[in-house]
Amino acid sequence: MNSRHLDQQAWANLRLEYETSSARPTLRELADQHAVPRSTIFKRAAREKWKQNAALVEATRKQIVKKMEARMDMATTEAADLAAKQFMAELQPWIEREKAEHIKRIVAIAKRGFRRIEKLWDENAVPEAREESLAAATLDKHDAIIRRTLGMNGAQGGSGTLNLDVLVAGGRRIVSAQKPAA
Repeated sequence: MNSRHLDQQAWANLRLEYETSSARPTLRELADQHAVPRSTIFKRAAREKWKQNAALVEATRKQIVKKMEARMDMATTEAADLAAKQFMAELQPWIEREKAEHIKRIVAIAKRGFRRIEKLWDENAVPEAREESLAAATLDKHDAIIRRTLGMNGAQGGSGTLNLDVLVAGGRRIVSAQKPAA
């Protein structure tokens, strides 16, 4: 095919293929592929200063893809955060009910513990230290698990802990309350 038979659009497409193709064809390959005389394509490429920019195009494409991925990540993160906030807002009443139930259970356990201490006081019986220690450790573990599960580990106003020491002196038990160390 002769060069005068190529229209402007065909030459533009030929130049675009040379400058942007990732295959990076040579001018000779393009001339043979499109049936254009080699000298014609060499002269036109020199006159119009054709440059192979495939590396630049690829680098630009990678930048665009990276920016799009960053935007997608940000949008995904925002959507996930919003969904998590909505989910937590929906769960909050349930969490509050569970906290209230836990507090009721702990108060009931504490009342049973005080009744037990009073009973032991009245009976003047010496409790077996191993059983008492195991019962206290079990209660502490149960309380810690539920507090962690319900997010009640943080110190909140009005809530606190009470440490009790039971001493046996002269056949009588002495119960003393201690403030927790701050």
